[in-house]
Amino acid sequence: MNKFFLKLRTPMFLAALLILSTAYNTRAVTSTTIIKNLGAFIHKIEQQFVGFFDRRNDVSYQSYVNSMGSILNTYQTQLNVATRSATDTLQQEAQKIAQDTYHQFNLAFDVIKDYNGKSKDYATDLASKFKRVFDFDRTFNNVKSKLQSLLTKAEEQQDSNLTEIIKRFIAYINRKRNEWNRKKQLDLFTGLCRRMKQR
Repeated sequence: MNKFFLKLRTPMFLAALLILSTAYNTRAVTSTTIIKNLGAFIHKIEQQFVGFFDRRNDVSYQSYVNSMGSILNTYQTQLNVATRSATDTLQQEAQKIAQDTYHQFNLAFDVIKDYNGKSKDYATDLASKFKRVFDFDRTFNNVKSKLQSLLTKAEEQQDSNLTEIIKRFIAYINRKRNEWNRKKQLDLFTGLCRRMKQR
């Protein structure tokens, strides 16, 4: 065996590696990191929905299915890693918020994926089914309510980093909720019909 690798197998090196690995895993699942990752996920997936229902662009239906699926799969991997490592109550609650939010957006994606390849004649059916399983106002309100509960606990435990992140996240959620509430249903439906032409 190469002498370099023999040296790396010393007890001191292995112990140092274990310490570094443990430190990395701890950082990876802090409550702050979980909430930051959730914010990044919502930003990415919400932008995909904005584009999907936008009547002004020509991006294909299939392209949105591919990109949404990729974002959801990547985030699911992050969630699985964090779930195995979360230990304290703040981490666990943050992780529950993240999982619930992922589930809601995944339900919406499943509807979109089911109608991939169908003509615009199915647009009314898609819109009706989509509305039954997902609503932006309700979803953002749910996330906000759960974040406010987590914020109270973070403040009680004097976790200033988490407190600041949650406050900024709530402001972002409020802004996005208002943006979707200002969108006209007819414009969204027109965008959907346009997307179903772009196969």
